[in-house]
Amino acid sequence: MLTLESVLRSINEIDDELIIYVPQAGHLSLTSNVELLSLASVENVDPNLRYLLEVQLAKDVIETWSEWRNGTVPTVEEMFAAISYYAEWDSYIPVES
Repeated sequence: MLTLESVLRSINEIDDELIIYVPQAGHLSLTSNVELLSLASVENVDPNLRYLLEVQLAKDVIETWSEWRNGTVPTVEEMFAAISYYAEWDSYIPVES
């Protein structure tokens, strides 16, 4: 079983065409179980799962986080914060002043 943490740690090796789904119930965390589904398989997605982000979009969110912070390499916790923020607000996480 994949966790969100394991997906984020290996995000650059994951196919851009896949989509990240997480459990419908419960609070999203690094230990949340995830499923990586192809576009073709989302028609039959388990109703207990909800869309989080496409892998390609998740990579973009992480890259933007880094660019906005002068190339800093994000920790897995920072990646999670950026992904979670984007999933909720459809916007990149702002840089703290």
